[in-house]
Amino acid sequence: MHEEQHSLTQSVTKSIVKQRKNKLKRNLPQLICLVKVPRLIKEDIFIFTEVEIKLALSFIQERCLGQLKENPVTYNNRVSRADQMQDVFFFTLEPQDRQRLKKEQVLKRLDLVDDPSKEQAKELVIESFTLLDEYKNQVFISNEDVELIEQQAQNFPYQCTIYKVNSDSLIITQRVLNEKFLTLMGVTKEMMFHHLKETEALVTPFDLGGQLQTWCELSRNSLKKECQFQMNLNTYEGHTFPCTVELKQMFKKAHFNPKQIIMVEYFIFKPDQRMTSLLNKPERIYKNQIDYFNKKHIELEFQQFKQKFQEIESRKYHIPKPCGFRELFQ
Repeated sequence: MHEEQHSLTQSVTKSIVKQRKNKLKRNLPQLICLVKVPRLIKEDIFIFTEVEIKLALSFIQERCLGQLKENPVTYNNRVSRADQMQDVFFFTLEPQDRQRLKKEQVLKRLDLVDDPSKEQAKELVIESFTLLDEYKNQVFISNEDVELIEQQAQNFPYQCTIYKVNSDSLIITQRVLNEKFLTLMGVTKEMMFHHLKETEALVTPFDLGGQLQTWCELSRNSLKKECQFQMNLNTYEGHTFPCTVELKQMFKKAHFNPKQIIMVEYFIFKPDQRMTSLLNKPERIYKNQIDYFNKKHIELEFQQFKQKFQEIESRKYHIPKPCGFRELFQ
């Protein structure tokens, strides 16, 4: 008897739900997304290896933000978490489930490319793989040394990449950047997070993913571990400007796991004073934001944006645990 009553109740409930759904369909016709189609990874474009050489043979226009191309850290990794501490953003990265290419396979891919820099690129790929042979021979620095470099970097736009180094792999685990870096590119954090949600991609001011020349220059300087060089950078609105880039690459042992080696790589951007004043105009950033979101200029909104922007630019920050070291080393 109880089972019959339960069955009857279920039948009535289903009937009521069905009637409500039919009524909603009649009164409020609407398109309902039932399945979210995942983005497609073009594996012939992004080179995925054990040493994270961050190489792409082309780029996907849909993953660009304005005229900024995709950042290499999201070629083969997905952002699993994003955090903010004052004006610093932390992106935790996890590798995509894809086959990693061996050195010989990468060289064969490059042989098929019609690019004047491909021979140089092949040499740099070979040299990049030697890091796995030499990683135990690196000079390790202390947490205090890393924090000192972080404090110096905070005065400029910067991006920082953190890797775990093992005997057979070099894996990106985190990307860190400050709001000055966003201003350099001409984007706001709202634009960055919306683009990240829509495309799963971060962006870069470097002109990567087209010709191999820029990748070769960056890789060559990265292999030097510490240097200063000139590069042309791109902005959201499509402008290009020369900038001094300071690169610092360091190795340290994880605090609670001395067998785990961590590599920290900073790119610190130092445009000249005239260019800095042009890049830091709130009118420029606001214009880019309303362009991205397809909105109209509203004076009151702009004045509020301008005030907030100037407050951010004038702050002096002290990050007690830079670059997510608390999470990584503990």
